[in-house]
Amino acid sequence: GIYMAYLYSMRGKWVHLLLFFLLCTFGGLSKLPACFVFILIPLLVFTQKIEVQRTILLSVFAAIASLMILYWYFVWNPHLVSTYGSNIMFVKSFSEGLDELAKTPLPWLEKFYFACTQSYLATGLSTAGLIMILVREKRTRIIVLSLLFMLCIFMLKVGGVFAVHNYYMIPFAPVFALCSGYFLHKYISPKYILILLLMVVGESMIHQIGDLSYPHKRSYKLKLETIADSLSNRDNTVAFVSDDNPLEMYFSHRKGWLLWPEETMNSKKINELQQKGCALLFVNRINYPKLKPAFNEVYRDDHYLVYDMKEMSDRDRNLSE
Repeated sequence: GIYMAYLYSMRGKWVHLLLFFLLCTFGGLSKLPACFVFILIPLLVFTQKIEVQRTILLSVFAAIASLMILYWYFVWNPHLVSTYGSNIMFVKSFSEGLDELAKTPLPWLEKFYFACTQSYLATGLSTAGLIMILVREKRTRIIVLSLLFMLCIFMLKVGGVFAVHNYYMIPFAPVFALCSGYFLHKYISPKYILILLLMVVGESMIHQIGDLSYPHKRSYKLKLETIADSLSNRDNTVAFVSDDNPLEMYFSHRKGWLLWPEETMNSKKINELQQKGCALLFVNRINYPKLKPAFNEVYRDDHYLVYDMKEMSDRDRNLSE
């Protein structure tokens, strides 16, 4: 989308303006972190000698795309949370985000020095490039600092969740690549660049060997649909003991709820789900080995326990009475 904006600024063709609008809008609506690239629009507009009409049209289309994305994330998503109880909504106030990040400094710092590249060597090259850009390259410095500023705002808006998911580092990857490329081009002899890049690839693959192996260590989740089908109809709703990640719900091909472990002991919450027709409760034995909800067990294997939520176990019913 940004490339299309650049082509429009240079050539003035409507097809480039339309593609810029569509690609950037769909990118932002698909994932909020993608919006960091919008900071490049004013840099493009005000650092290039382009016609006033093109400047105005680029600004207008960028503003429309931004308003659509802002409405989606900051008006519509909060409505879904308040109306339907969806908990997949992480946008926080700046103070809340800062407080959550301050409580978990090591996990989110790890996203920068390792998770983004999966290579300490690549991180070192990026850091060296960033330092040299800030010291020596005035124009590139403005671009890099602008991108980092937007990304820091994003970090604050998602708060502690930033420290949980590696994919939040995807927007930082272009900045890492820009800094690394600058350092290699300016300070490393061409005959050594390929060697360094091969070393980066090799190190990264070693760190990710578990994800490259088959079967994957979490492939057991793929059998959730079969388990659920053997115990209930597709129309039945279910609950999973989980954090805010609905992955297992997706694999079960069911609708339902996610429960924190302590909520399985909350009679008010359980009664609420029972009244809404929740049929089964799934517990991941790998993640929650000691959790034993007060329901009749209907399925067990090495990875999952499944309970019938329609009635309590005889032992727990007697204790309750």
